[in-house]
Amino acid sequence: MRSIQIMVIGGGAAGMMAAVTAARSGKKVLLLEKGKKLGKKLLATGNGRCNFTNEYQAPECYRGEDRTFIWTALQEFPQEKTLEWFHDIGILPKARDGYYYPASGQAASVVEALVRQLKDAGVEVRTEEAVEALSPKENGYLVETEKNNYLAKKVILTVGGMAAPIHGSSGDGYALAQCLGLSVIPPLPALTSLVLKGDFMKAWAGVRIQGSVELFSKSGESLAKDRGELQMVDYGISGIPVFQISRYGARALEQGDKPYLLMDIMPEYSREALLRELEFRRQNLGKQSGQEALEGMLHAKLAKVLLRS
Repeated sequence: MRSIQIMVIGGGAAGMMAAVTAARSGKKVLLLEKGKKLGKKLLATGNGRCNFTNEYQAPECYRGEDRTFIWTALQEFPQEKTLEWFHDIGILPKARDGYYYPASGQAASVVEALVRQLKDAGVEVRTEEAVEALSPKENGYLVETEKNNYLAKKVILTVGGMAAPIHGSSGDGYALAQCLGLSVIPPLPALTSLVLKGDFMKAWAGVRIQGSVELFSKSGESLAKDRGELQMVDYGISGIPVFQISRYGARALEQGDKPYLLMDIMPEYSREALLRELEFRRQNLGKQSGQEALEGMLHAKLAKVLLRS
């Protein structure tokens, strides 16, 4: 059995940064990654451009039962330190709409820079070696993989959740956390699209509008709301506002509720103003079908869906 000072499990962005930081403090570090390459999910972030930090950060930006949970950690390593850390390893930041990307516009630049830092810091990296069991011992932790057993004095677990199994984060880290006596809240989908009931969505697929969306419990309690670009897809709705409220829908469904959505597809107009406009069209634009009456107000696909309901 091989003894290790610090074992890092998971070779994503957090794992690589943790391994580099630990090695810079003079520790011998071993990084284990179950995939063939490091940073696979990182390559997909920001549509391949890697949005590695944000300009605006505050507790209200986060979703959960306790929005301040993450805030203590972020205050220790805020946006300014993040930009400085990445600049020091060769990543020149470029701001766009409050989001920071590498100036190269390529997520691969970030992965390559992190891999170079691992080599420079003397971190030993083993890929295609999955951890199967993790248990605390008197003098450290027993780490059992499909290939070897290790006794690590310290273990840093950075395997991510189960947001992207195709990129390696398949949820196996939850079992490892439980091996250490940690409690695990049942993982649920978040930052995702919402699937709606019915057969009407194919008719509006491809439409994008500025609007607001609000999620309610079956009893009528408002669970969450947001505003921005809504994307109509053939199975429901998507877009950043939908992503922001999705975890509340998932939690409600998990608890046996039957949540529903209200969309405001013309939020810049009041209900009264819209009624006046429709009355104007009825009286002044001659005989029209319902579809024709909505021309110039709504996307034609969306108008057809509304007229079907």
